[in-house]
Amino acid sequence: MTFPQERYSTRLGWLTPTWDENHVITRRIKQAEEAAIQITEFCHPHKRRVAIQAGGSWGPWPLAFSEIFDTVYTFEPDSECFCCLTANTAHKDNVIRIQAALGEEDNFVKVVREKGSTGSQKTDFHGDIPLVMLDDLCHREDVDLIYLDTEGSEFEALLGAEGVIVDNGPVIAFEDRPFPTDHIKTFLKGYGYREAGRIGHDCVMVC
Repeated sequence: MTFPQERYSTRLGWLTPTWDENHVITRRIKQAEEAAIQITEFCHPHKRRVAIQAGGSWGPWPLAFSEIFDTVYTFEPDSECFCCLTANTAHKDNVIRIQAALGEEDNFVKVVREKGSTGSQKTDFHGDIPLVMLDDLCHREDVDLIYLDTEGSEFEALLGAEGVIVDNGPVIAFEDRPFPTDHIKTFLKGYGYREAGRIGHDCVMVC
């Protein structure tokens, strides 16, 4: 498949949107690799079956987690990032790629880019990209990890995953800078969770 050069480029062996700078590409690859290594400190060796990861960006996190978990569901609403994610993880049969955002209801959203970086997209309503609930998609899966980096919509994603949380008690990680997250922590503590540590800017909670 040929990708338009004005929109995509290959750097360090990864297909990426052209609007990510080289130093950002390098940083994200390193962050994903380190996250995959560190998450094993919180996940039981015999409970690395299904990982839920969002947003998938152009693929470094789902690819890194695919080396640890039997199956990785990755969610990415941005069309250009999702195109790259698909290409970069095409060789991994255990990565399930879904172009959608996660939320507390079924709806449709659009992607809003605040600046030229694949780490800054947010979602807003009145678009054509599916907003889905994890409880609808993964309620029968043995979910052992939920890892969220969704630019401020982590709480809504978890509200749509209450059934998965109750049934499986997965390790849950989410970005807690620069967004306020005390309400997320309070919500999870109501299900028996506690703060277990950090991975970079991400809070890790275990049941």
